Amino acid sequence: MVTPLKKGSLFQMPCHHIHLKDITRGNRLLVLAPHPDDEALGCGGGIAAACAAGMNVDIICITDGSHSHKNSLHWPKDKLVTLRANEFFKSTFILSNGLARNFMLNYEDQNSPNLISEIELAAMHIKKRLAPFYPTTIWSSWIGDPHIDHQNTAHLAYALKRLFSDSVLFFYTVWGRFIETDLLKEKKVLKLNTKPYQKIKEKAVMAHRSQMTRLIDDDPDGFVMSEQTRQHFISEDEYFLEADREYRAF
Repeated sequence: MVTPLKKGSLFQMPCHHIHLKDITRGNRLLVLAPHPDDEALGCGGGIAAACAAGMNVDIICITDGSHSHKNSLHWPKDKLVTLRANEFFKSTFILSNGLARNFMLNYEDQNSPNLISEIELAAMHIKKRLAPFYPTTIWSSWIGDPHIDHQNTAHLAYALKRLFSDSVLFFYTVWGRFIETDLLKEKKVLKLNTKPYQKIKEKAVMAHRSQMTRLIDDDPDGFVMSEQTRQHFISEDEYFLEADREYRAF
């Protein structure tokens, strides 16, 4: 179980303070977000910095976010999916000042591609959607995040790295920063100063009203991020990890 704001293994390791150029190559950035809001929470400051630096940015959301409030009567699945998509597009518009290309794959929440064949098919679909402009840098959620969609997205990122062999791959951390894990052993934790983009990131995070407020108030088990956790993601710098050079799942 994730306990937000618990100081996990990541916070116990020395951090290497970096600049945007240290986690990018070339001028085309692809960002993979498991759910609508992960793009803002995990690397929103980095996206804003990349756009401000003149990079061409594509942001892809993998799932539809439909499980955040499964028991709501006022917001049935189709209505919730539409809401979360609109929040994603608003968030990415804010982060990129309207410059990023973005789209959703709309896999069902908690049912993102998991089998090798499914992941490879999703990667080929993304390649077709991006054509003829392919990424030189890929950012993805981390396999150490304790959520199946975050982990599947990391596997998808490796598949895309195979397709775009000249690209570099880095993972941003979301929930994995709060847990004890051995996955950080021998890893270099990279810390990106996002303070100059904090206001932009805050607006993007708050664009996800269904997740940050009581907009959906008829599901007691629905997800609503606490103010303390939200402020952590907004005010804290962003943490990245370089992808392993040897990856044998594919």
